[in-house]
Formats: sequence, C-alpha cells, structure tokens
Amino acid sequence: MKWTPYHLLGILLAFCLFAPLQAQDTELTALQLYIGFERNHQPYTYLDDKQQAQGILVDAMKALCTTAKVNCVFVAGNFDKLMEDVQTFQLSGLLVIDTFFFPEIDKVKFTSPFCTFNPVFIQKQSAKNRQSPQDFKGAMIGVREGSLLHLHILDTYSSVARLKSYPLLEAGVFDLISGRTDVLFADNTFFKQRILNTPLGNTDTPSKLVAYPLAKLELPATSMRLAVRAQDTKLLETLEKALHTTTPPPDCADLPTKQPLPTASKPAANP
Repeated sequence: MKWTPYHLLGILLAFCLFAPLQAQDTELTALQLYIGFERNHQPYTYLDDKQQAQGILVDAMKALCTTAKVNCVFVAGNFDKLMEDVQTFQLSGLLVIDTFFFPEIDKVKFTSPFCTFNPVFIQKQSAKNRQSPQDFKGAMIGVREGSLLHLHILDTYSSVARLKSYPLLEAGVFDLISGRTDVLFADNTFFKQRILNTPLGNTDTPSKLVAYPLAKLELPATSMRLAVRAQDTKLLETLEKALHTTTPPPDCADLPTKQPLPTASKPAANP
C-alpha cells in the first residue's frame, strides 16, 4: 500500500483526538501519580528542612496511595501554577485545603474529604466573644487571602468591619498580638497546631489567644480533598474506592502532624 499525505494526515488527526483518553489511561496503568501541593500552608501541606513533603493532607494522601496501591510523587508549588499543571496533564491531581473553586469552570472533580474543616475566630482572651456580624462593627478581621473563609468574610462582614488578607496566616497572628488586627478568621486545626501549644495559647495572660467556633456555617464541599481533572473518571473511582470508609471523616484538628511547632526561641512563639 502506498502512503500518501492524506494517510499521514488521518493518522495525525486520530492521534490528536485520542491523546487525552490515552493520557488518562496511562495514569492508571503506570501506577504513579504526581500530586501537587502548596509549599507553605502549615499544618496541612509544606516542605520541611530537607525539602520533603509534609503535613496533615500529605500524610492522608500517602495513606490513600498505599491503599490504592499506586506510587505517589509529591510536587510543591503555588496554587495557580499547580492548577495549571493539572489542566495540562503535568500533574495527576492537586491537594485542596480551603481555596475557592468553580468546579464547572475549572473542570475538576473532588474526592471525598480526608477530614473536616471547622472555622473559628481567633482573638485575645481579654477581648469580648464576637459571634454575630454586628459584634464586629469597626473591628479589623484578618483572613487568609483567596480562601473560602476570605470569601465568607467579604460576603458577610465587609459592611460592618474592616478586612485584611494575608498570604500566610502566621503573619495574621503577629498582627493579632500587636493589636493591628482584632480577630483572625481561620480554622480550628491551624489554631491547635500553630498556636495552642505555644506561649501564645497556653500562657494564662490577657494576651493569650483563644478560638471561638462558628455555628451553622456552610461552605462549598471542596476543602480537604484531592482535585482531579473532570474527565479522569477511572482515577477518581479508584481513589474513591480506596478512600471509602463506613465512618464520617475525622476532624482535621484530631489528626497527628509531624510539623515543627513554634517554640519560645522562635519569633512565632513570642507574645
């Protein structure tokens, strides 16, 4: 049979049409997944002193990979670049902590949650317990930039309070202690792992930081999960089967962490 340019063009078109499907199948047959995570979002995901992936969600993902019998390689980066790498097939999935998502626009689907996310207001022990939006009139509220909690604060409290967003919540803790911020809107796991076991949380002084939980706060079901491409249905089914349990997911604050906590010798622990 004599090959013509038309035959070659047909082969090229067929390759282009079926390449995405082949990429999806390769992920499952190769048994190696590349998982993206934010490099500095303690206690959930971060790089330790040896540049190794650590954190509550990293440990949960490692356990899932073991159960699913796949080899997982962890890749650190900033959220926007990691999301782009998922969409361009450079990553198999992305660990999502509390970042705002449009699943239909971002074309991703999520696993069930590894653990539950519980927002709290963190403030000095000497300050009054604020709950309703009117309690925050004139106050400065700090929150992690670009998070679901940031969106909630903008929607619910911006008409009565001033808002300040932080790339890192630890910077908000400094402002809270110094008085530049009145309240920090975060989550209970951050409070327990990054504050409670330091002099900021266990010394009984007016500057001691305490956390008040929020009642009946409903957030989109995207936190503490793995996001994969919407078309990777086999991958999602495999992970869901390995993740499935008969009990509800634990509170993230109850999961152990190997992260280095602040100490009295470090600035983060000094009130």
